[in-house]
Amino acid sequence: MWGALQLIAAMREAGEQGSVGTLLCDSGNRYGDTYYDDPWLQAQGIDIAPYAELLDVFTRSGDWPATPLLAAAAPPAPPASGLPGSPGKPHCPRVASHGQ
Repeated sequence: MWGALQLIAAMREAGEQGSVGTLLCDSGNRYGDTYYDDPWLQAQGIDIAPYAELLDVFTRSGDWPATPLLAAAAPPAPPASGLPGSPGKPHCPRVASHGQ
């Protein structure tokens, strides 16, 4: 879902229109005592506040800002060699939309 939101923001910024589809594998019910549990996240040293803030900005404005807090909270990126896309930018393939 995170990648789909990034793609939507990039399309919006570029003035593009179209549809974005994603498949969500499950509802997340199995993660109620881990990923969706604040004390568990804290025990793992995971701070979701920067991500929640970014999602709040996106839902209010449609913008996907690059925030220093988010960059500091994110795990290190894999090396760019051999990966699609340009270094420092995610690879977001775009599919042409029929009728647009």
